[in-house]
Amino acid sequence: MKNIALSLILLSLMTLGLTANAEDTKPVLVPVIAKLYNADCQACLDAMATELAKQAGVTEVKATMDPPQVAATLDEAQFTASEFINKVISFDKLDARLLLYVDTAMCKGAAKMCAGCFTEIPARLNTVTGVKEVTLDDTGRRVKVTFDADTKIKTTDLAAALAKSDYGFTVSFTEPNE
Repeated sequence: MKNIALSLILLSLMTLGLTANAEDTKPVLVPVIAKLYNADCQACLDAMATELAKQAGVTEVKATMDPPQVAATLDEAQFTASEFINKVISFDKLDARLLLYVDTAMCKGAAKMCAGCFTEIPARLNTVTGVKEVTLDDTGRRVKVTFDADTKIKTTDLAAALAKSDYGFTVSFTEPNE
């Protein structure tokens, strides 16, 4: 009888431990946007969105022609931002870039980021192994990133690279509310 009681207590403790661990490891969901180039068919984008939604870790996929983009929510423990972009590129030879929205208190309210930001943003992002190309729009606030094939780069990797700057960059992976 003591063995049965001891077994039940151990089983209860193990179950509690598993439950606590499961709660501690809730997925962190990150909304991202891929800017699309050479997209010319909404039906093709809809088919791509359906296929992307089948990937483990990808939810809430929406592809549009106006603006040409695909937005999704990622569980980057299962499917990283770079894997998402490279998967989009694999569809019908689409060209895609991950969009980052970058700002800093130093340039807040200015029409454009300063020359230092235009240099510092790509310099920081290019320190992430697997980042292939970084381009900024004319304001410096919209940053487009492509990746080497087969890389697993998370949004947190990109944010951490920008955080290492003395410029105090803030980054968002969806359009910030203005």
